[in-house]
Amino acid sequence: MREGQIPTGPALPAMPPPRPPGEADGVTFDPSPARRPPSSAPDSTTARGRRFEAAAARYLEAAGWQVVGRNVRAGRLEIDLIIRRGRIVAFVEVKGRAGRGTGHPLEAITHRKRRDVGRVARQWIRNHGRPGECYRFDAVAVTPTRDGWWVEHVEDAWREVR
Repeated sequence: MREGQIPTGPALPAMPPPRPPGEADGVTFDPSPARRPPSSAPDSTTARGRRFEAAAARYLEAAGWQVVGRNVRAGRLEIDLIIRRGRIVAFVEVKGRAGRGTGHPLEAITHRKRRDVGRVARQWIRNHGRPGECYRFDAVAVTPTRDGWWVEHVEDAWREVR
């Protein structure tokens, strides 16, 4: 699991030194003001979700992943992000929370959501998969902070049971 915050700008700073056990490692992510509504502006769930997905994509790209798909659909079902690094392709569910009072974002990834992501992933593999690729399911939690976004990437977050 990776967690952190990432600053915006032309160059990302080096990762900070490791913290003592029990504390999260991290850097800061601050999207441009144009991507964040003023605090007084109404915020639709869809718009907020798109900002969470954009923050997750930028975090993953900064970590060396290539985003190969965004909001990939199969009928009414959707995968938020599909990312690739080398032979690994990850199907990513992004969850965000406006604040910490509503629980951890990843608690919202239900069995049904995991099943639906699996269905879209199987279709994507049939249409776009390549021999030798390894597939997995990742999850990303995004929480806004005063300075930007707190992003937590959970690799291989669940396995599909069939």
